[in-house]
Amino acid sequence: MLGHIYCVSAVSVDRVFKIDHLPQRDEKIFAAEMEEQAGGQGLWTARALASWRAPVTFVTCVGDDGAGRWLSAEMSSIEGLDVALTALPGKASATCVILVDPSGEKALVLSPSEAALVSGLGKDIAAIPGDVVTANFFHPGVQSVFAQARASRATTILDLEQI
Repeated sequence: MLGHIYCVSAVSVDRVFKIDHLPQRDEKIFAAEMEEQAGGQGLWTARALASWRAPVTFVTCVGDDGAGRWLSAEMSSIEGLDVALTALPGKASATCVILVDPSGEKALVLSPSEAALVSGLGKDIAAIPGDVVTANFFHPGVQSVFAQARASRATTILDLEQI
């Protein structure tokens, strides 16, 4: 029987620009549309699991800025998703610009990231046998969270993306 799923990941304000082609070097282009959304690989995983009615908690951290408050509100509106959120004083939340052409080809530009936004993620998870703890990045803190989860006989899944 599947227990609780914990998705440990950074979150960002994604600014998605729909364009007719990816720009060449030094080319200026104009977007047909722009949308802001709460994003990041871990949040999309958690959102999909929640839509399937899986018991899932998204574990993340934001800065105490306007973007962090916006991300908190956006995530709290996702039906079926429990969010374990920490807001760090004096830190800036992550942002990402995503350029998408009509074929779905994309280019991403990530803002400089505060190490503090990921260093403590998941340390308070109290996994039990049957639970699943996932992460989409490697950090020494994740290694510790996974070791603790495995000691509790939970399953761990590390899904690395290409950088």
